[in-house]
Amino acid sequence: MKPRSILVILIALLVAVLVAGWANKWIEKRLTTASKSGETVPVVAAARDIPVGTKLGPTHVKMLQVSPEYAPSDGYSEPDSLLGSVAKQGLYQGEIIVKRRIEEDASGSRLAALISEGMRAITVQVDAVSGVAGFLHPGSRVDLIKVGGSKTRTILQDVKILAVGQQVETKDEGAVSVRTITLEVDPRQAEIVAQAGKVRLTLRNPVDQEQIEPPEQVAAADTPPATKDEPRKRQILFAVDVVRGTKVSTTTVEE
Repeated sequence: MKPRSILVILIALLVAVLVAGWANKWIEKRLTTASKSGETVPVVAAARDIPVGTKLGPTHVKMLQVSPEYAPSDGYSEPDSLLGSVAKQGLYQGEIIVKRRIEEDASGSRLAALISEGMRAITVQVDAVSGVAGFLHPGSRVDLIKVGGSKTRTILQDVKILAVGQQVETKDEGAVSVRTITLEVDPRQAEIVAQAGKVRLTLRNPVDQEQIEPPEQVAAADTPPATKDEPRKRQILFAVDVVRGTKVSTTTVEE
């Protein structure tokens, strides 16, 4: 190798060693400072796994001391402020509890605490066929199809299931035989479901949020606009020639 190339390599190695040494000293300094200061803040965490819809009691929460930079801005510092609240989402043991995952006003039922703001819960009857053979679970997304009469059509799409029977959490991934499914809808969608009568549910992939255009709308878009019927031509039944002197006129009788 040329002397110039060797010199460049040696300089690069020297710079790398200096940078690594500086970074190591900086990290050690930060760790030493944090250890000496001992500054921590209290946060409330889950003492055990908490299923969705659980009403929190003293055994569900515990206190942790964490460095200020790890304390979430929407966390809790007092366990008493969480007692009686309901978990809107499942929580794992040791997880720091934040406000967006908790329904603090749990004066109603557990189900009421799970309903998003501005939404409503409505229950529909299902059987083994309309309920997708029991493979619907809380949190599943479904489409609703109105059945009966001369038309079958999709009336709602990508609707969230809040509860299956009286269960608001998934306890088993297998099939569950139930007679009712509770859906989360807005007020207008609730009216559509109530007016539909008998419906059938179709299970969606949870990542599929595409809205499919109803078949009748597609058919209407492909159908050319109707044209006005042309007036029907009248049919001549017979004609009568009238002779007046040297003039002849013809009179016709039409249908």
